[in-house]
Amino acid sequence: MSTKSAGPSVAGASVAGASVAGASVAGASVAGASVAGASVSEDELTKIKKDLEKKGEAALQALYQEKGVNGSSIGSVVGSLSNGVITEQSLTSIMQKGFDEFKATTGRSMTYGEMRELYG
Repeated sequence: MSTKSAGPSVAGASVAGASVAGASVAGASVAGASVAGASVSEDELTKIKKDLEKKGEAALQALYQEKGVNGSSIGSVVGSLSNGVITEQSLTSIMQKGFDEFKATTGRSMTYGEMRELYG
């Protein structure tokens, strides 16, 4: 008795040439981060993300100091957000600088997962 699959194979996880297991879509490998000729190894990508995370944390601490906010007190941070001392725009500008540097360094935009990994 043989059984036939009625649809695309899930085990192989490939659809129209886009391999999920290898994370390659239209020739752009996510794991190796090669996009349009720019190639970054996994180790380099990890270093880039760690550096961007440190820069983001330093920029946030500088913002706290500039605005007179105690960054080690969650109540102080929440209060500064509530009363407008620290604005949404000031926080998103820190993240945008990281996105821009990531793209300039790797040749591609940050994935949603990478964004969450760096900025929560």
